[in-house]
Amino acid sequence: MPTLNEQFSSRLARLGIRVPEALLPKSGIDLAKWSVVACDQYTSDHAYWNEVNNLVGDAPSTLRITLPEIFLEQPGIEARISAIHARMAEYMAQGILENRGEAITYITRTTAHSGTREGLLFAMDLERYSYARDSKSLIRATEGTIVDRIPPRLAVRRAAPLELPHIMILIADPARELIEGLAAKTAEFEPAYDVELMQHGGHLQGWRISQPEQVESIIAGLEKLLDQTIAEQNSQEPLFFAMGDGNHSLATAKARWEEIKTALNAAGHSQEEILAHPARYALAEVVNIHSPGL
Repeated sequence: MPTLNEQFSSRLARLGIRVPEALLPKSGIDLAKWSVVACDQYTSDHAYWNEVNNLVGDAPSTLRITLPEIFLEQPGIEARISAIHARMAEYMAQGILENRGEAITYITRTTAHSGTREGLLFAMDLERYSYARDSKSLIRATEGTIVDRIPPRLAVRRAAPLELPHIMILIADPARELIEGLAAKTAEFEPAYDVELMQHGGHLQGWRISQPEQVESIIAGLEKLLDQTIAEQNSQEPLFFAMGDGNHSLATAKARWEEIKTALNAAGHSQEEILAHPARYALAEVVNIHSPGL
């Protein structure tokens, strides 16, 4: 039986996305300790990270396999990066993460301050993304990209067997039909996680959408929005996916992909082989810019 990506290959290619295989912690892992809220307001808040470290303790946690911005310019970053790679390998060897196969994940995040934000987790095609100022790509940056911020993130990504992005990409759906319309259908989806986040991070829920007819409905909704965008912008090169947050994370994924392409090309691989490499894609949450929870 063909995979979801095989079934919808041409339609997904037009949209610049794939259906990802997102790894999830196995049953029994404490998701409240696994999930770390790494937002910009904590970039220079040492007290916050000390509290998180104490809360996590020795439990499996994304705290041990990410590089918070607060440490980017501090001494000892090389040791931190090496420790991240070692812990990723340890988690994989221990079977802490499980691959449950292809699925789009429908996500809701509710906080006391913002209400509920909804999103869809996709693998974004880095061949369709550029952070150049004059970019005409389907996926584009919406702010200046500071290239000096890329190298430490790139050092993490180069030897990392996993990616844990915090990337939000925006679409415009004024009618709030595509993503918001899924709230009434969650009984049809497979629950993926349900957790109260630490440090007043709010409540996070996720559902796996993996049935072909369910995936097709989402693809059709995106195609409708893309056609509307092309008409509104009067351009066959529209800005469809706009960076909302995590601009430098996606730029790092792009930089790593360009490195890999160059290396594979030098090694004599065919274009077909190169473009099938998984580093061509980066996980991101797609959110409606008209979401009241944004």
